[in-house]
Amino acid sequence: MQFGMVIGIGALLLMGCQSLNTTGREPAQEKSIQISPLFNTPGFDKAATTTVEDRIVEAINQAVPGSSIHVSMYIISDHNSAEALVLAAERGVDVQLVLDGRNQKLEKGDAIDIMLNGFEGHSGIEKCSEEPCIKFCHGPLQFLKIGKGTIGGGCHGLIINHNKFALFSELSTGARNVVMQSSANLEDAHLHRYNDLLEVQNDKILYEGYLNYWKGLKRDHTRLTSPGDFKGDSGIIVRTSPRLIGSDPVAELLKHVTCNLPNSSVRAAQSDLGRVGVARQLARLKAAGCTINVLALNNPELKQPGKKVRDALKDSLVLTPNEWAEAGRNSIHTKMILIDAAIDGAAERTQIVLTGSQNLDLYSLKTNDECQMEIRDPAIYSQYLAFWDKILLDAKAAGLIAF
Repeated sequence: MQFGMVIGIGALLLMGCQSLNTTGREPAQEKSIQISPLFNTPGFDKAATTTVEDRIVEAINQAVPGSSIHVSMYIISDHNSAEALVLAAERGVDVQLVLDGRNQKLEKGDAIDIMLNGFEGHSGIEKCSEEPCIKFCHGPLQFLKIGKGTIGGGCHGLIINHNKFALFSELSTGARNVVMQSSANLEDAHLHRYNDLLEVQNDKILYEGYLNYWKGLKRDHTRLTSPGDFKGDSGIIVRTSPRLIGSDPVAELLKHVTCNLPNSSVRAAQSDLGRVGVARQLARLKAAGCTINVLALNNPELKQPGKKVRDALKDSLVLTPNEWAEAGRNSIHTKMILIDAAIDGAAERTQIVLTGSQNLDLYSLKTNDECQMEIRDPAIYSQYLAFWDKILLDAKAAGLIAF
């Protein structure tokens, strides 16, 4: 396996798609779809890297007057992104955010305060095409207390709005219909965690699917079933939660994976791992001859991975440090699954990446607002595999695992 990380761009030709004209200028020529992953790899000590945050802030700064930015985020406490959003609104960008309700507990000078009230001579985000410009979701369980906090900050879901995506209608680079789906919140703590971001440019259908989903979040209406899955011209499939009623799409996908070809494998790196059905499917694939390797955060507080998951995965599971329990350690926060195997017994292996905000736990599946992308692209797969290898290499270098 290659341990070096390659950050590159996979491109597909977009045919017959009209450019979205949001600024009143002449429509730009059709541009090919660009798919670009980025990875935050801080190591397992307390170092911080800003790869994901830097790209999001850069895109905010590139948003042209008359264009729009739509964000849905679980936590936003980073001052750099908050100030960039304020400045974007000031230069005429239509900036709107849908946030988990607990973000509303602002303090003077924090990111929410900056966006609402401004900073250093700049007013906050005061005007947008559909007010409120900053929407705080409050689900039906908002008054239930857990410790010092509450639950029920979700928009569709009963528990939290765990989404982590940003949409840009037009950038100064000429890119349009830009989707940025990340595993990271916009907060300083995530600079210390292994996270990823997948950026897709010029895929109008994918962009509109996300935008319609975002509009549903802003309406703040509780749902027990998925608000709807969608697919872009790039072939990327997006599956949404909550799915309090319904099957587990990851387990269902794994049921179609077969191990009839040499070197078939499934790898994963997960912040929370508690879905027994997924673990049992992985155990089935291992028994059938696939190589199965799962890196997961050791989280005794949430009792994850639980006993049934550990028993199913056995030596295929490697636990990595929990930053809250082990001082001086960074942690995994990515939510990726990498499949390189035949589907339904095909004669060739298919490379699949699953990524996004959804952890492999029941909350993420059943009660949270989430998006999970499925990408079937060998070039993107190879970059995510290099990211997975990098996490493994760093864990070995830190003495966390022996093999």
